[in-house]
Amino acid sequence: MRKLLCGIAVLVSFLEARFYWGVEAGGTYTRYLENQDFHNESSGGKRGSVYGAYIGANFGTEHYFARDSMLFRWFISGGGDVLAHYGDLNLGLDFMGTLYKKEDLSFGLFLGVEMSTSFVGGDADIGGHFRAGMSTMFGSHYRFELYYRLLLGGFSEQREYWISAPYGGTNYTYYRHYQRSDAIILAYKYIF
Repeated sequence: MRKLLCGIAVLVSFLEARFYWGVEAGGTYTRYLENQDFHNESSGGKRGSVYGAYIGANFGTEHYFARDSMLFRWFISGGGDVLAHYGDLNLGLDFMGTLYKKEDLSFGLFLGVEMSTSFVGGDADIGGHFRAGMSTMFGSHYRFELYYRLLLGGFSEQREYWISAPYGGTNYTYYRHYQRSDAIILAYKYIF
């Protein structure tokens, strides 16, 4: 593993690297299952969905190769869904191919993956995302992207409910398992 990491570090040092920061926003659709099973093995439970709005920011580097027709980039990002009430911290990797390039304009398609830590209330869970989209670069500094982001795996949160009765009440613990989250995101990146 150490040799692989050293090899990647040497390769990256030979490639042209450009730093960037970016902001992104988009719409999400999240489905969940709520039940009393921590491991989500029971078939019963309340199913639901919520539409949301994702807002995030990122920082990373771009590395060009193959005569500037291919692009490899890594990034760290953070954001959250303001309506579904969860946040995430991500480490991602994208590969992009340039389909059209002129002096002040280029267009390409990219595929990528993210390792994610999702935060819901006081709970945290580890998962990931798949990304696919298109990117347009204006000049040498301004990049606009539109991409689809799909949750790989899922994440859970613990919820407490108090059910009152005529002579007291009972406290129940439910687990909400977020099983699918789709997002369409528009992003802007400034490249140094």
